[in-house]
Amino acid sequence: MRGYAGIRNLQLLLPCALGAEVIVALDDDEVVASDYLRTALYFVGREHGGERVLGLAGFYLDADGDVMLPERPRTGNIFLDKSAVMNRGTRTLQATPGRLVPTPVAFGGNMVFHRDLFTRVGFDPGITRGEDIDYLINARLAGCRFWLDKELVITHLPPEPYGALPYAKLAQDVYRFIYEREKLRLADTGPAPPPFIPPSGGERGGAYPGRFLRDDVEEQALAALQAEAAPEAIARFGSPETVVAQARRHAVDSAPLYFEFAVRWPDLMGALGQDAKLRERLLACFDQLV
Repeated sequence: MRGYAGIRNLQLLLPCALGAEVIVALDDDEVVASDYLRTALYFVGREHGGERVLGLAGFYLDADGDVMLPERPRTGNIFLDKSAVMNRGTRTLQATPGRLVPTPVAFGGNMVFHRDLFTRVGFDPGITRGEDIDYLINARLAGCRFWLDKELVITHLPPEPYGALPYAKLAQDVYRFIYEREKLRLADTGPAPPPFIPPSGGERGGAYPGRFLRDDVEEQALAALQAEAAPEAIARFGSPETVVAQARRHAVDSAPLYFEFAVRWPDLMGALGQDAKLRERLLACFDQLV
C-alpha cells in the first residue's frame, strides 16, 4: 500500500470486501454539491451508445469555479507547456456533443467504478504519479471504456505546495510518461497475453495524455529538464541526463510486471469478495467508528 497507486487500490479493495456494487472515489481536499452522489450514480451500470458504463470521471473546478489551468508563455516543449496541452484536451471534451462522452483523462478524486470494472482492473503499482489516467489505460487494455460526465464536478482545494521545486515536479512527469509509453509499447508488441487489447490510434489519449506518449517523449523530457536545471536541483535529483536514464530504466524494469499483476488482480478481488469472515470483521470495525 505504498505510493499513489497503492492507496487507490485500497479504495477498491475495501469496498470489494464489503460487497459494494459501485465505488465513488473522492479525496479529502474536495467540496461536493449536495446532489453529487445522485449525479455520480446516474449513468453507472447503464447502457450508453451500446456499451455499459462501468467507469466514470468528472471535471475538477478550482476555487473560482474554473476548469482550465493557468498557462505560462508557450515554449514549444510539451512538458513545459503541459497546462496548455491539458487545457486543449479539456476544450475538446467540452466541445464534444452530449453530457456523457468517452474520455482519455480522469482525476483520481472524482471517479466512479462499477463492480464489473474494479474487480477486473486495478491501479498499476509501477506508476509513480498520474495513477488516475494510467487506470484508464489499464481499463482500455482490458476492453473497458471510461466516460466523462460533464455534470459530475467537484471543487478541488489542494493545500499550498511546500518547497516543491519545479525541477522535481518535472522529473515526476518524466518518469510517469516514459513508463506509460513503455507499457503501451509492450501491449502492442508483447509480452502482453490475451485478453489485453492495445488501444488503437484514436484511443491513445488525444492531446492529453496522447501527446506525451509519442516516440519523442524522451527528447522532449531531456530538453525540459535542461531548461529547468539549476545547481541545487541537480544536486538533489540528478542531472537531466540521469533523470531520463533512471526513468527509462524504471519503465523497462517495471512495466512488464503490470501484465502479471493484471492477471492476478481478478483472482484477488474474487477471493476478497467471497471472504465472509473478513466482511464481518470490517463491518464490525466500521460499527465501532460510527
